[in-house]
Amino acid sequence: MLTGTLDARTVREWGDHDSNWARWGGGDRHGALNFITRERVRTACCIPRVGQVISCALSFDREGSPNGPHRCRTQWDAGRADANDEIRHGVVGRGVLLDISRMLRAPWLDDGTRIRPDDLDACAESQGVTVESGDILLIRTGMMTRCREQKSWQGYCDGPAPGLSVHCARWLFEREIAAVAMDTWGVEVRPHETPDISQPLHAISLRQTRVLFGKNFDLDPLARACTQDGNYDFLFTASPVTAAVGSSIHPLALR
Repeated sequence: MLTGTLDARTVREWGDHDSNWARWGGGDRHGALNFITRERVRTACCIPRVGQVISCALSFDREGSPNGPHRCRTQWDAGRADANDEIRHGVVGRGVLLDISRMLRAPWLDDGTRIRPDDLDACAESQGVTVESGDILLIRTGMMTRCREQKSWQGYCDGPAPGLSVHCARWLFEREIAAVAMDTWGVEVRPHETPDISQPLHAISLRQTRVLFGKNFDLDPLARACTQDGNYDFLFTASPVTAAVGSSIHPLALR
């Protein structure tokens, strides 16, 4: 686990240590998606067992979409100006669901809950799944479950939320994760863990490690299916509508 005072200086140091900018050459535009090699795609295509296709997209209807379709949509994060080329042909590979909420036997995580590296490891172990290089991680907090059960999306887009701790940055880097998506608006925990910099995990993992971030993924249907048969990996595919980060996407889990 990374150590030190959590401030802007530490975030810069961690970002420099976990940078992938020189890993594939100066002209690279794919970032950590380079870990999804052709062999990894071929292997992922052999995963489906029952022929089941599950959407992970947030519905645009009034019940499914917080504050209307123009406020919140399932998308890849537009955190880097150079990111359009990396997803123009879509993102395809092995997907792994880490259902943190279920592991903790809670319907949802409380706002401000920090998901740490040991939580990710414990969840994978409890589900009998091994996280591998090039994986696309879908991490469920149950936040959308809570919004639907309470019939209110207030605060979903701009309030406190559970999410990944900045301490997960090194975990994502060392395991060569290609992308991480969650059922929250911002992926990382809010309030943020640093007093003098906003979104420290974005600053390290999205910008320096160049891991693709996905937001507003509806993971409840997938979680129910995975719980039913105990299989938490699947063929995953998601393409942008306009071949650019920030546009709506339709992610699918093929089991």
